[in-house]
Amino acid sequence: MDREHIIGHVEVEGTDHTDPGPHWDWDRYLRMVREASKKPA
Repeated sequence: MDREHIIGHVEVEGTDHTDPGPHWDWDRYLRMVREASKKPA
């Protein structure tokens, strides 16, 4: 779970999406994703 494997729509070749935008806090988001992946379902 890192920026090589989790990307924004804007980073997909050929897309017309602009999200998540320049102010998205990738570090915070990836911390939350990693933490959530540790919790039992």
